[in-house]
Amino acid sequence: MLTLNFIARKDYFKLLGLGLLFILFQGCKVYEDPISVADAAKSEKKSYLKITMLNGDKYIYDAIESIGDDYYGVYYKEGEKLKTLLKTTDIKDVQYHNEKASAGNNVLGIGIGVLSLAAGILMF
Repeated sequence: MLTLNFIARKDYFKLLGLGLLFILFQGCKVYEDPISVADAAKSEKKSYLKITMLNGDKYIYDAIESIGDDYYGVYYKEGEKLKTLLKTTDIKDVQYHNEKASAGNNVLGIGIGVLSLAAGILMF
């Protein structure tokens, strides 16, 4: 009977550890309030942008450029600068990534994960 409890306890710790790893490596991104496409194109911010379309699709770009009356989402792939034409009539939101708030949430998440592990260990 003692062996069964020991095995069950080991399995419990494995599950607890797996759950903790899931929590620790989960990233949380926080975005700023929505702005217009024109404001994003004029902005000099170095943070990336999330564009949400009316159909719910989400795209991440490094910047937005304005060429004439057209707007392009700019991203880099394998060191090459690529552009995607954006249909402004299909765009719901344009938001900059808030790096400070995202970092704070990640630190908070790791702290909660560590405290959860400590509480789990102290329970036995």
